[in-house]
Amino acid sequence: MSINQNKWESIQALRGAAAGMVVIGHLLLSGGPKPDWMAFIIERVTTPSAHAGVDLFFCISGAVMYLVTRHAQGGRQAASAFLIRRALRIYPVFWIALLAMMAINDSQFYSVQTALAQITLYDFPPILSVAWTLTMEIRFYLIVGAVLWLSLPGTSARRFPLIALIICSIVIFGQLDMIPKDMATNLTMLEFLGGAAVAALVTRTDRFALTAILTGLLGFSAAVVLVWPGGRWVEDVSPYRVLIFGMPSALVLYGSMALERSRRATPPKWLVRMGDASYSIYIWHLPVIVLVWTQWPKDHFDLYAYFAVVLATVGAVATVSWHLIERPAQRLAAPRPLIRSGPSSSENTAASCQ
Repeated sequence: MSINQNKWESIQALRGAAAGMVVIGHLLLSGGPKPDWMAFIIERVTTPSAHAGVDLFFCISGAVMYLVTRHAQGGRQAASAFLIRRALRIYPVFWIALLAMMAINDSQFYSVQTALAQITLYDFPPILSVAWTLTMEIRFYLIVGAVLWLSLPGTSARRFPLIALIICSIVIFGQLDMIPKDMATNLTMLEFLGGAAVAALVTRTDRFALTAILTGLLGFSAAVVLVWPGGRWVEDVSPYRVLIFGMPSALVLYGSMALERSRRATPPKWLVRMGDASYSIYIWHLPVIVLVWTQWPKDHFDLYAYFAVVLATVGAVATVSWHLIERPAQRLAAPRPLIRSGPSSSENTAASCQ
């Protein structure tokens, strides 16, 4: 069954959910002393949910990139259009948020080399630490763009298997210390491929949607228990997160997209709209938390008022960022040069979800 709507609302809704998971996780970790029941929730639930939100973002990104490039022309023009569109999606909001964070913390770069590495996302900026995820996104986009550039007409069916081979090779060689360690050698890069595999599957079937969602949620729940040996969060979750968060994320993504494909369920409109602004929510929430915390009176600290102000401010700033930065940049990054004339409806829906 084809999809005739303007965008994958399930993808946007999951983006909104992922952004919310990260924001709530970081918000609860900030602030002053907390009651025992809240401290328990933070330790047992909120911290892993913040991690899981990032893994869900990576799976979603892989799915969208598969759908967008599935029937794209190969060659230099298509690759250039793709990379320009990705740059306009990522950099404007990131640069402005980075400048804001530098002003809030009165920070500066140590050298020109450091500045160039961080503003291009070759290296992640400690000043805006949540941008570490963007360094991985950029590497994924560069690999996709390179394969697009080298693709010949009629080779689109072999495009993502080649991308998968490249990413798996880089990750394996990095884990075996055969090449220098880099964000591209992180095991989490495999989650992009998981998302792409989900999108490829959804274009063919929508079976077992509810089973996939329930299994994914059960996997998240199991992760909450399993990653605390002795009741404490493991020091380095990186070796495990692809299994404990990435696989459940892929299952939830498949189930949600399959439900939409079969028209059996649609996500709440408010969550879809939250997903539209999810990138701004994600990138701006840390500067907002830091700003509100530094200005908040510490005498007779009201924890719940602090939470409410932060959430309201994040929502307001993200809305402004979406309307004044993201949407104008997306209009500049219209997908017309990338997709051949007469694409299937699934590519149109994916293009609107970028």
